[in-house]
Amino acid sequence: MPWAIIDTSVYIGHWERGTHQRAFVDVRRAFIVRHSAVVLSELRRGARTPEAERLVDALFRLARVQWEPTPDD
Repeated sequence: MPWAIIDTSVYIGHWERGTHQRAFVDVRRAFIVRHSAVVLSELRRGARTPEAERLVDALFRLARVQWEPTPDD
């Protein structure tokens, strides 16, 4: 099964405005979701409230495999 990485802006839109719900469902059905170390870092740096920190921490716990870009990427 192919894999996908969800961008930082998609997580933020989903958490802050409830957007992208359908996209999350569709992506999870069609792909294995891998978590980018870059996206996780951006989310952690940008978490400004206790709730945002909890959401990011939960995502980190789910991210058993973190993809890191190589120079070739």
